[in-house]
Amino acid sequence: SSPSHSQLNLGHLRHVADNYRGSYRGQGIELRSDAYGAVRAGQGLLLSSYPIQHDPRQHEAAGELSGPLALLKQANTLAQTLSRQSSQHQGLRNSGQQHPHTRLDPQRGALPGLVHSAQGIVDANDPQQAQTDAQHKRTGAAQAQQTTPHLTDPVLLLASRGGQLTTSRDSLYAAAESQSWLSGGHQSLAAGEQQRWDAGQSLSLISGVVDSSLHQGLGLSVISGEGELLIQAQGSTLTLAAQGALSAESAQADTTLASPKRIVIQTAGGASLTLDGGFSAQCPGELTIHAASRTYRPATDATASLPQFRQSILKPIRRLNFSG
Repeated sequence: SSPSHSQLNLGHLRHVADNYRGSYRGQGIELRSDAYGAVRAGQGLLLSSYPIQHDPRQHEAAGELSGPLALLKQANTLAQTLSRQSSQHQGLRNSGQQHPHTRLDPQRGALPGLVHSAQGIVDANDPQQAQTDAQHKRTGAAQAQQTTPHLTDPVLLLASRGGQLTTSRDSLYAAAESQSWLSGGHQSLAAGEQQRWDAGQSLSLISGVVDSSLHQGLGLSVISGEGELLIQAQGSTLTLAAQGALSAESAQADTTLASPKRIVIQTAGGASLTLDGGFSAQCPGELTIHAASRTYRPATDATASLPQFRQSILKPIRRLNFSG
């Protein structure tokens, strides 16, 4: 149509001006408009760059998802494996795997529920029965002679055989219940200025649970190239533990341990140093002191600078509520 240059072009695409055909500019399909556009599908939408067989001898189903579904199943298995490993290493389990109380599928977690939605199989001959099969989330219709793949829920499935490129000036990704980012290989999050990770309840970082030759000897690296690196437990205990050596070092300044009550340094052999109102050294064996000189001075008071933490607690954050 002429208004807003809205067009649907199919096949051999050419430049067009009035009734004149211009030069070749591509082949395929083009849907364009200078005005507003919308694509709506009330029972689900599949956008895929995976080809299907479509010739006089064979016509595959429009909802064919064997390639994307294989990747979805692998992603679900990866999430289950890493969630189990995280729990074994005292981290948080993947809530998208273990909480079956989602609006999409009350019987499954968020990620397994999405995978199940892509596995739908419905009757290929009876439209009413096909609707019933989808509503009952069936992944197999044994009573039907012919079946076809079909989404069981109104989900949007983007399947790219090569890759997906998304660019914008600003982006927003919002999920009312659960959001998962999975990669079978590497994953990178980069920001030119600031990057924030905020969690209303818990944040868990687990690495090094799978043997690999690509970790370069590092399990988890947290580095501040310029500026202070601040680690605090403002409401409870901060624990640093290592199976191997544990070092606290300063290249150019002091190393300070401060406590409002006492500091205890202890070994498995039974020796300990306790600093509180006094200084206590204990050991089951010999105590040896090496010093060029020893000086004993009258008692003095020294005040250590301790951090001050806020005691307020956030009210429960209102969850997103998507209608539909």
